[in-house]
Amino acid sequence: MTSFVAAVAEVLQERGPLEVFTLAAVARKLRPVRKNELSLGHEIFKFAKRGEHGLQIVEYPSYQLNGSVPKTLPRGRYVRCAVETLAERGCRLGLDELAAHYSRRYGRAAVAPEFWMFAMLRSEGRRLITQMGQLRIGLKPHAKPVGIAARGPRGAPRVESERVEPIHEKIHEKNLESLVSERLEEIEPGLYLVQRQYATPVGRIDLLCRDRRGNFVVIELKRFRASTESIIDQVTRYMGWVQEQLAKRHQHVRGYIVVGKLDRKLQYSVRAIENLKVKCFRVSLTDPD
Repeated sequence: MTSFVAAVAEVLQERGPLEVFTLAAVARKLRPVRKNELSLGHEIFKFAKRGEHGLQIVEYPSYQLNGSVPKTLPRGRYVRCAVETLAERGCRLGLDELAAHYSRRYGRAAVAPEFWMFAMLRSEGRRLITQMGQLRIGLKPHAKPVGIAARGPRGAPRVESERVEPIHEKIHEKNLESLVSERLEEIEPGLYLVQRQYATPVGRIDLLCRDRRGNFVVIELKRFRASTESIIDQVTRYMGWVQEQLAKRHQHVRGYIVVGKLDRKLQYSVRAIENLKVKCFRVSLTDPD
């Protein structure tokens, strides 16, 4: 199994985060093993969930019912539980929340219920449930090309090195989104991704996340030349929608705006809004030590 895990890391290093079964299939071609892709996917997920071998979960999918609840529910407990939970809540739910409902209903006997929920919905629940996003596995950032610095006492980003030459103004939006989504620990410890580009009736949320307490966190990237007014309007609109449509009564919704350069207008605007903070990113090239 050690050689297979090494193949998994090799694939991720070359191709970036992948859907768990795609990752298992590609790694299996590099290091043939007797286990099938379902078993290999399970092993990969367990390693990622525990943070072992440098693996981590970078995205959970979400689900919604295709239509009304069928008269005859599926026999499989995972699919049946997902259908009943989605019907009861009446909204789109993340894989982690569906798995939590399963664990509460049937106990915690299953190992990695998120994985088995994902696998069963993928194979048996397609006709009843629509999946958005993927269960993707990636590598933990060892060498960190992105530094996301918290605001200093006066709101200024921390200077990390005199040799740093910022190139954040030229980075492509999708690349920036990928970099930030794979380094959520630098935004906030314990933060994990629910879905990228989460579609809502009021727009697409760049990164919809949850914190270690299960609260929702909305992350928006301030594009180069975007106005302060537009980004404030976006992130507060998304936070309001998530609070009303996704969050339970005991859940809070917070927000982060990720920017390349902090200006005074944005700094003053954020200070007046509860549960909203700014983080500054910096992408740089440095000379080797």
